[in-house]
This record gives sequence, structure tokens and C-alpha cells, in this order.
Amino acid sequence: MAYVGQGIKNGTFSVLDTSGNTYNGSNVTFNLGTHVSSPAQLLVSHDGVIQKPVTDYTLASGGTQITFTTAPASGASIFITEISGAVGGPMNRDINGDELILDADADTSITADTDDQIDIRVAGTDQITIKDGAISPVTDNDVDLGTSSLEYKDGYFDGTLHCDVLDLAGTEHTAISSQWALISSTTASSTADVEIRGLNDSDYFQFLVVLDRIVPATDDVDFRIFLENSSNNNFGAYNFAVLGYDEGGAEQRGTGADASMITVSGGVGSDSGEEGISGNVIINNPSAQKEPSIQFHVTVMDKDHDIRVMVGSGIVKDNSEDANGIHFDFSSGNIESGTFKLYGLKAS
Repeated sequence: MAYVGQGIKNGTFSVLDTSGNTYNGSNVTFNLGTHVSSPAQLLVSHDGVIQKPVTDYTLASGGTQITFTTAPASGASIFITEISGAVGGPMNRDINGDELILDADADTSITADTDDQIDIRVAGTDQITIKDGAISPVTDNDVDLGTSSLEYKDGYFDGTLHCDVLDLAGTEHTAISSQWALISSTTASSTADVEIRGLNDSDYFQFLVVLDRIVPATDDVDFRIFLENSSNNNFGAYNFAVLGYDEGGAEQRGTGADASMITVSGGVGSDSGEEGISGNVIINNPSAQKEPSIQFHVTVMDKDHDIRVMVGSGIVKDNSEDANGIHFDFSSGNIESGTFKLYGLKAS
């Protein structure tokens, strides 16, 4: 016969053998002779009256026994059928907090007897608790995520990963931290010069200034550096040497003896599309020695729109003070734009 709607799904009905049970008006718990996951899997007739799951009876002993709310009277007729599979379509079961047994020996189960919480038990031991926003082991440091031979593929986190030991490619690390720390960032905008102070911080023994596209307001100028003492004044006397090459292979040189500052590069361009000077400047242990020194490696776009690479070093001459700051400027005009980031290399 034709019908409209979802097709009927087959299920299995099994009449349970409860002939060994004795009903005497006092006993309420009886053997089922099998394992049942939920009271809703049973169709129970008591003297011809169908009993309501959970209200009139529940499961006991991990689903191998039935417990009646009211003890069946002596000579009562109890007829129990187990229903498995889906009958007549999808079935939604409300187990109302009862334990849902998942295996044959009844030691692995899921329970939701606490509001908004799911508890998972495996091999007779409570293992995992699922709550709103958290999946947690029941016992601290007891559950593994994956194994050495069965690994997860990728992991994505939008937050902080906390652990006692991190194994990276077979090497264990109890602490991972960058020895370089960002201390400050300065963005120039039509600025006459940039001064970065705090180089006498004993937490660091070396400092790095990262130059990002330092562009002059005036074309064809020199980019210059000098160090400052504890009074924030220029030391005033430097010996330095610079060597570089432009993109055509031409050599670029610069030296200074008793110079008032260190010239990193000349001919820095400011025309449209010219990105000025970028690179690194290292200040060596300025708070622990009496003749602070610097090294630099920079890329320059010059006034002719050509690229040159410059490396060099300079030292404060005949000094008796520690360095506290570093000063950057151009030989003429302002610093139109660019970013100066100061990093410190931790002393320990």
C-alpha cells in the first residue's frame, strides 16, 4: 500500500527470559538476563499494564537489572521486551540523567546526571567531563591526547597554550622564550631627529634598532648616528668605517677619525617611490663597558633610485661614560617617515 512520509525503519524486538525472577510483593530489583543501555529500550507489561520508563522502573547494575518503583505482588505477570534499532523512523530518547552503557561488560558509559555536564567513563574509570566551554579530565594529569604512534594532524588555537614540558621534534623544552624583547617603537613623521633612550638598562647587554623605511624630507642627504651619554649629550668623538656596493657593483666607502658622528650612508633619496634606508643597528653592551660600539647593516635607496648595501662599525673614542641613548638624523631636513624599533637582548 502506498504511503506519504518517511519510510519505516526496521527494529528488533526480543522477549527477555525473566522466568528466574520471583515476585513476592517486597523485591523491586530483578535480573534482565541481558545488558540494556536505557529504560526506554524496554517495553514492560505489569499485569497487562504498560509501565512508563523512569517513572515506573529504572535500570540497575549497569543495565543488567530492572528496578520497579513499586514491588510487583506475588504471582504478578511481568512481560519484558527489549527494543533495539529504530522502529517507524528516528527515535529521540530522553534518558533523564541515567547512565548510557556502551559496551558488553558495562564498564564504559556516558552519564549526564549533572545539569549541563556530560561525564564519560572508560574501563570503569571516570575519564572526561564536558561542560559549557570546557573539556577536562576528571583526574589531573591522567588523560592523553593522541599517542606516540597515533598523532593528530593539525591543531589551531586562538589563545594561550599552557604546558609543563613541550617536546619539539624529540627535544623536550621546559621553557621557551625569546631572548630578544621589544622595548619600544617610534614612528617618525616630519621629525627633525629620533632619540631612543634607556640603553643603560642592566636587564639587557645588547640592543638592536630595526630601521624600517626611514625616508628623508630632503633629497640626497646623509643618514647619521651618534650615541648619547647619561646626560643625553653626544659623546662627540667617533672612529668608524663603512663599506658597501651599489647595484651596479660600484664600491662605496666612508671613514671617520675623531668624527662628531657616524655617517652610515650618503646620497639617501626622497623622491616618490624611493624608500629611504632600512636595516639593523646593534649597540654592544653600552652599560657595561667604557667605549660603547655599534655595528650596522643597511639597505639604501639613493637619490638616483639605485640600491646600495652598506655595512659598518663605529666606536666612541676615549670615553669614560656608559651610553644611555642613540640619536638618528639626516644631514639636512627632517625625517619624513619611518619606524624605529628597539629590541633588547636579555642578560640572562
